[in-house]
Amino acid sequence: MKKYLFGFVFLLFSFAFVLSERIQIQEAINIVTNTEEDFLILNVSRQEVSLQEVKDLAEAIENNNSIKTFKLYFFSNSICDDEVIILVKAFENNTSIENLSLHLDYNFIEDSGAQALACIIKNNKEIKMFKLCLEENFITDEGVEFFVNAISTNEIIENFRLDLSGNQIGNYGARAFARGIALNNFIKRFRLDLEDNLIGDIGAVDFASFITYNEVMKHIWIDLCGNEINDEVSESLSIIAEDISMMNRGLDID
Repeated sequence: MKKYLFGFVFLLFSFAFVLSERIQIQEAINIVTNTEEDFLILNVSRQEVSLQEVKDLAEAIENNNSIKTFKLYFFSNSICDDEVIILVKAFENNTSIENLSLHLDYNFIEDSGAQALACIIKNNKEIKMFKLCLEENFITDEGVEFFVNAISTNEIIENFRLDLSGNQIGNYGARAFARGIALNNFIKRFRLDLEDNLIGDIGAVDFASFITYNEVMKHIWIDLCGNEINDEVSESLSIIAEDISMMNRGLDID
């Protein structure tokens, strides 16, 4: 139940998606260039895009001063780190967006792309709610380090969800995340999805150990389903998860 309550702050975004039809990227560029609305959802997923089109979209985003809530669906576009780096610069420099939901699932993003995306967390001074979805890409423990460093120093974002399901993250990355969560003093609500990675017993135990250290975060949810955690450890951690659920801490293993 807490898993769904935790995600309530993103309910408006999720509901609005059903109202957003997929459009061609040129149309999206025109919309961002001309809109004066403060709420915008763009779905440009599942289409081939050129590097120049990404540059044009990024320029439009960077120069728009009216959008405060922005949700961009950019999944299954076969984009790589180069395109991501271009998009990131736009969000880093935009001074109006406060609520950002960025969906880059099912692409070819690697650690350099993760490093760029971490810069949004680290450098943007306006975004207070950030949902970043990177499911089924190619991010490893090295990429995790960039996110952890950004999270540890963040002083702006209060609500953060990071979905790294189906990547190549192992115990080292899990331990880095666990320690990063413990050290952050500003994020109030944090959800981290790490389903279907390469995390084993050591990484899972680290999360269970560190998840209660942070007293600033009001809600924390960690999803480790589908990893390489043996049954005995999983059973033990499930008992711990029941105990910490009363503290608004969630750890999903099964």
